[in-house]
This record gives sequence, C-alpha cells and structure tokens, in this order.
Amino acid sequence: YWKELRKEFGIEKLGVIIADSRVQPLRKGTIGIAIATAGFEPVEDLRGHPDLFNRPMEITMRAIADDLTSAAQFLLSEADQQTPVVIIRGSNVEFTENPQLTPEMAPEECLYMNIFSKYLLRKQEEN
Repeated sequence: YWKELRKEFGIEKLGVIIADSRVQPLRKGTIGIAIATAGFEPVEDLRGHPDLFNRPMEITMRAIADDLTSAAQFLLSEADQQTPVVIIRGSNVEFTENPQLTPEMAPEECLYMNIFSKYLLRKQEEN
C-alpha cells in the first residue's frame, strides 16, 4: 500500500511504520516497536563513525523506526483511545525506494541470542 499512498496523495517522500507495543524485562509499562516499515531506512548503521572521543564505534546501530514508534506510541496510546494513525514530520530519516519489511537481524548477530545460546550450550554440557 505504500506505493499506492504515495501515488494517491502525490507524496514523493513517504515513510510508513506498522507498530505495536511491547514490554521490556524489569521495566513497568509498554513502549512502541516497529513491526514493519516502508519508504525509509529503519536502522542507521553507525559502526565505524567516530564517538565523542573520536574512536570508531564498533556496535552502534540506531533503531530509527523503533525510536519514531516509541515517540508516536505516546499519542497512539493503548486500550480504548482508538488513535490509529500518527503523522510525524521533520524526522530527517533517510528515505529510500526500497521498502524495508522489518528491521530484524540474524540470530547470530543478536547480543541477546548470543547470550541465550551460550547459556543453553553450557546447560547441555552440564547434563
């Protein structure tokens, strides 16, 4: 529908986020998460860019879509508020012609999955 929306409303630079809410361990409340995106880069890779001390960053990838979703979630709210759409302007995202379906990563690249798999492997070795 992203291409159709652009054509229908004559908007060249249009980003769309399909969002939901989630919980985090040891934190009260829900926050927004981007389930799918189209029209902009959902993640900005900052690896290799200098940090505050001019050292190259090794890990940082900014979750642009999730950040925008969390900001919008405050207006979307939960329960019976029924606010289905939030329009964000001036976010300075990198628009693209390639719709990105999800900002997911491979399990072997994930910090959490690495920890879980090492834990499970250790448990298997103990048994």
